[in-house]
Amino acid sequence: MSANRLECIKATLRGPRNEFKDFDDFFVLRASIDGDLKILVEANVYENLRIVGTDSEKIRSMNAKQIIDIFTEMLDDPEGHATTLILSENSKVSAKQG
Repeated sequence: MSANRLECIKATLRGPRNEFKDFDDFFVLRASIDGDLKILVEANVYENLRIVGTDSEKIRSMNAKQIIDIFTEMLDDPEGHATTLILSENSKVSAKQG
């Protein structure tokens, strides 16, 4: 991913009961598909990703398969959708080989 597709920020997350979570295990995928949208994702959930939330009314009305499809589209064509990966300043990224 090119440098202009990665942004590191200092952030914390506040849950529904006003509890705070470290942003290090999360990331935001921001893209432009029929307008700007952001998807909040939790990493390291049983070696998978978990889509946690979005700022898009369009995505909120989709079923699970449609959300996965649009998320995948954002990753498959980052240039075409102006996709940016937003990580915590303290996030650790590693590639699994094999």
